[in-house]
Amino acid sequence: MKTSHCLPFISLCSLLLATFAPAKAVPSLQEQAGALLAWKATLEGHPAQLGSWGRGHHNTWPCSWHGITCGKDGAMHQEVVTKISLPGLRLQGEFDALNFTALATLTSIQLSRNRLTGRIPSSIGSLRELRFLLLQHNQIRGPLPPALASLRNLRCLMLQENELSGEIPSQIGQLAGLVKLDLSANHLSGPIPTELGYLKKLLRVHIANNNLTGPIPSNLGNLTKLTVLYLYGNQLSGYPPRELGYLVNLKELVLSRNKLMGFIPGTLGGMINLTLLSLADNQLSGCIPPELGYLLNLKELYLENNKLVDSIPSTFLNLTNLTSLYLSGNQLSGCIPRELGYMVNLKKLALSSNNFNGSIPNTFGSLVNLTELYLWGNTLSGCIPRELGYLVNLEGLDLSVNKLMCTIPNNFGSFSNLTILVLRDNQLTGYIPNIFGNLTKLTTLHLDDNQFSGHVPLEIGTLWDLEVLELDNNNLSGPLPPGLCSGGKLRHLTASNNSLDGPVPSSLLHCRSLFRVRLERNQIEGDISELGELRSLNLSGNNFTGNIPTALGVLHNLQYMLDLSDNSFTGAIPSQLSGLIMLDTLNLSHNELNGSIPQSFKNMESLISIDVSYNELEGVVPESKLFQGAPLKWFMHNKMLCGVVTGLPHCSSTTVNQGKRKGYKTLVLAVVPVLMSLVLVVFVLMFQHERNKSKAIDTDKVTQKNVFSIWSFDGANVFKQIVEATNDFSEIHCIGTGGYGSVYKARLPTSEIFAVKKMCVIEDESCAKGSLFHREIEALVQIRHRNIVKLFGYCSCSQGKFLIYEYMERGDLAEALGINGRAVELDWRRRIHIVLDVVHALAYMHHDCWSPIVHRDITSKNILLDQEFRACISDFGTAKILNIDGNNITRLAGTKGYLAPENVTEKCDVYSFGVLVMELFMGSHPGELLSSLSEANKNNTLSLQHLLDSRLELPDAETAGEIYHMLSVAVQCLEPSPSRRPTTRRASDELSANVNCSLSLHFYGSDALFEYAEQVKNLGSTLFELLSEALGLKPSYLTDTECNQGQIILCHYYPPCPKPELASGTSRHSDSGFLTILLQDEIGGLQILNEDWWVDVTPTPGAFIVTLLISNDRFRSVEHRVVAKNAAPRVSIACLSSMHFHPASMRMYGPIKQGRP
Repeated sequence: MKTSHCLPFISLCSLLLATFAPAKAVPSLQEQAGALLAWKATLEGHPAQLGSWGRGHHNTWPCSWHGITCGKDGAMHQEVVTKISLPGLRLQGEFDALNFTALATLTSIQLSRNRLTGRIPSSIGSLRELRFLLLQHNQIRGPLPPALASLRNLRCLMLQENELSGEIPSQIGQLAGLVKLDLSANHLSGPIPTELGYLKKLLRVHIANNNLTGPIPSNLGNLTKLTVLYLYGNQLSGYPPRELGYLVNLKELVLSRNKLMGFIPGTLGGMINLTLLSLADNQLSGCIPPELGYLLNLKELYLENNKLVDSIPSTFLNLTNLTSLYLSGNQLSGCIPRELGYMVNLKKLALSSNNFNGSIPNTFGSLVNLTELYLWGNTLSGCIPRELGYLVNLEGLDLSVNKLMCTIPNNFGSFSNLTILVLRDNQLTGYIPNIFGNLTKLTTLHLDDNQFSGHVPLEIGTLWDLEVLELDNNNLSGPLPPGLCSGGKLRHLTASNNSLDGPVPSSLLHCRSLFRVRLERNQIEGDISELGELRSLNLSGNNFTGNIPTALGVLHNLQYMLDLSDNSFTGAIPSQLSGLIMLDTLNLSHNELNGSIPQSFKNMESLISIDVSYNELEGVVPESKLFQGAPLKWFMHNKMLCGVVTGLPHCSSTTVNQGKRKGYKTLVLAVVPVLMSLVLVVFVLMFQHERNKSKAIDTDKVTQKNVFSIWSFDGANVFKQIVEATNDFSEIHCIGTGGYGSVYKARLPTSEIFAVKKMCVIEDESCAKGSLFHREIEALVQIRHRNIVKLFGYCSCSQGKFLIYEYMERGDLAEALGINGRAVELDWRRRIHIVLDVVHALAYMHHDCWSPIVHRDITSKNILLDQEFRACISDFGTAKILNIDGNNITRLAGTKGYLAPENVTEKCDVYSFGVLVMELFMGSHPGELLSSLSEANKNNTLSLQHLLDSRLELPDAETAGEIYHMLSVAVQCLEPSPSRRPTTRRASDELSANVNCSLSLHFYGSDALFEYAEQVKNLGSTLFELLSEALGLKPSYLTDTECNQGQIILCHYYPPCPKPELASGTSRHSDSGFLTILLQDEIGGLQILNEDWWVDVTPTPGAFIVTLLISNDRFRSVEHRVVAKNAAPRVSIACLSSMHFHPASMRMYGPIKQGRP
């Protein structure tokens, strides 16, 4: 009873003690003023706004200071400082110099957009009343202190754009009242703490542009009030959590520029309020989930630069509010849905760098709000829809690197806002429309790598804002527009590989904004002495004559290149070029320059390459580090250069001292011509009659003199023997004729046999340039390759021009294929080696010669075979000997049926090589098949059995695999777009590597390639039946672009000599949707083992490795063991465990030669 009576008394005492106990000490206003003044004293350059600090009466001080707010303390009702707000004053000093203990009453600190340094100190934890900490846009460094967890009343923490480092402390999860968190643009590392998922009041989370790693915590799905989540620009990995789909209030989700992988969760379709979704620049794979089409409020969708496959979901038709759709840089395929044209609110559409085919939907003409349309890097075909001309708000249009044809629509002049137009690398034809002159805001125009013809419109010169103009690799002619660079903004001009002529426009010569010009391989001529502030200038392969302008030496900004090669410049190299002290590359080769290399060139310290070969230079090469280490080919074929270059002769004392006697030589050279002219007059008068009498004799002497200037023996005698051996080039000895002339077999008395080609000579002024002919022949003599017919010599005389080659016993390939008996001698193995011989020679010509050599006429008639069936290319490089502007232009351009549809580049030879390979294995020219070959290959409708030469027996499995791969490469070579064809170097490497290495098979209906493939196809059918029964799915034989979920898919793939790995008993496969199969060489049955790893499987020779991807997660329901009814199964299959599966392809590797692959 006593105890119960005491309880009210104890409670009353407690209340009295609480009432009269001393309150916690609160800093006085004077103490707080002192703390603020002390901090001000540490700042550099006090701004005028802080001038009020330190003045005024005590009763208002410091509450009247700029940026300071006072209020009543809650407990003592005492006037205290509650807010500091000094944003954007450029304050310089250390943040941690502020005395936070004296300012413990602060509820808000706003110091953003200053220049504060230092750290966030642990003493900040004393600000128990702080609700807003805004320090963004400063230079505060160091880690986030765990003491931030003491700020239990904090609502807004804004620390973005500082220099904070270290990990985000897990204690941040104790800030239960936090509504906004922004730590973006710092140097934070480590994982995102899972404790962040406890802050259920968060509305906005920005932790972008740091170095965060690890997965995205799945418990972020608990933040159901979240409206904005920005995690982009980190190194986050793993799968996007499906729990993010629970954030039904989320409006903006940006996870781009990370390392996320796996599938896009379909649960994201539950974020019904989402307006912005960006998953770009990750490693996401699989299909675009159709659930995204349920985000009816979505305005911006960014999925570019991932590994997404399949087609655009049809549910996207629901996204009627979409303004931006970026799907570029994936592996999406199929046709572009017409329905995209119904999204009338679209402003930006980017589908570039995918595998879309078909035509551009004409429904796009309804997207009247569109400002950007990017479709480059697909395989779109057909014409450019005229309806695109209705998109009058377009600012950027890029349709490049496709297969578009026809002409440019005539309503493309309506783009009054267009600044960027890129149509390069297509198959567009016709004239460049003069309506382009209406595109007054155009800054960038790319029309290169098409088939445009005619003149460049004058209206292009009226585009005052034009900065970039590229017209390369077309069939353009006439002069450049006279008004180019009238606006003074043109920076980049390229028009190489056309037939442009006339002078360089005067407006271009005075263009001060130009820094790159490439006009090589045209017929441009005239004055180039003034060309603005260039950084790169390439005028090679034109018709420039006269001296190199000395004014080029004042182009001090010229940095990357000065290329004047392949012109007709004469005279000395101007010493003023040494003033180009920033220049990297100088090419003056293939001109008619004389004199010496200026000694001042040794001062060009930035120069890394100088080519003066094929001129008439002489004298001492300058001594510098560049010249001492220079290759000989930079100086070859000159008159008499000597000096420090390895391979050049040493200079004599006479040569070295020539410069000292220059004045004396000049005087002598001035007097001697006068005296010689007098002697010449007398000589002509005295011997005119005798000269006329001996004209016939002299002519005969010219014929007999040493015309074989390259041969090391008596050329006149050899020529005489050749004339006798061919009975003065009788038809009896003729073994071939062509567009360039006739070929004769000549057996000399020494028993040596040569092939002598008598060239057709065009009688006009170009023939007078004998030096061009001799330089060309000398260049051919320098080429040495076992698969190029060897040139022994030449003859240029009054009887004609002759080339003397090694004799190839078996003649040309065309003849060998045309005669049944000889065609049978060319078995499959020999034909494979012929392909390798030709591609090796082409790779040498294109990539290993001192300058690339384009053959221009790779045909079966120009492939010669020796006694051992070694193939050699003949007739290359001779096109330059003839007049390409004359009547024989069709012969010079190549042979019909082998021609590439574009201007001459190395890729022309690649195209012709593709035709040759097809002809070699088919036994005859592919003809009309060429036009449909590429599409047929993509649709997998080609049958190797139907393609191969029927005069030979079908090849064995190994050889057939090599042939199939060679034909696959040939199809790549036949791509209409040159940029899509492989280089001969790549083709050579791929063909060499895959011989006896890989095999790709089709499994489509009756298209079995040969007996072994038929067995494998039957096995595949058995496999499908078993898996279908186990999974309850319908088997389907489909192509790559038709792979759908819910089916077992069998597609083909071309591996470049793969090396698949089989795991040992201790190596575990994880997170894989692959069904890996080992096919031994006897196909007797099928066994499926539900194992997680291989158990010491060793393939036998001839085995295949097959990888089958299953597109349905019901795969988990497969029985532990499914055994075929066939007896003695020899095929073991390891089913790798997985939760998710891709729609997929079947990959077949093999045959495996030995041991473990």
